[in-house]
Amino acid sequence: MANAIQLHVYSPKSTFVQAVNYTAQDIFSLLQVLFGKVARIEVPYNMRELGTGMTSKALFITSDYDIAVYAVNKEQYSADAFLALPIDVLGKEYYTGNFNFMCKCSSMAPTAVCGA
Repeated sequence: MANAIQLHVYSPKSTFVQAVNYTAQDIFSLLQVLFGKVARIEVPYNMRELGTGMTSKALFITSDYDIAVYAVNKEQYSADAFLALPIDVLGKEYYTGNFNFMCKCSSMAPTAVCGA
């Protein structure tokens, strides 16, 4: 799908991964990640943040073994990505680097975590 957010999942051991739209309690991806391979999950377009303001969109990713998850935004004229962190390693202070060129439209999206 064009203009999608893609989650890339890696595990040092074959494992099953489940991605859930936490707000709607809807499983949109259940896949097996094979040892040494990177699997890709397409996040539904309606999960994107558009405009400004508060929303209640959330993804919850689980597996039966340790995984690394990073995401890439494939939207045209965008070049952002992020590393998803496990709940047990989250802190309280972070730095964000923003780029502000001609459009003056740099952004960041602070998020909150619930449950564990």
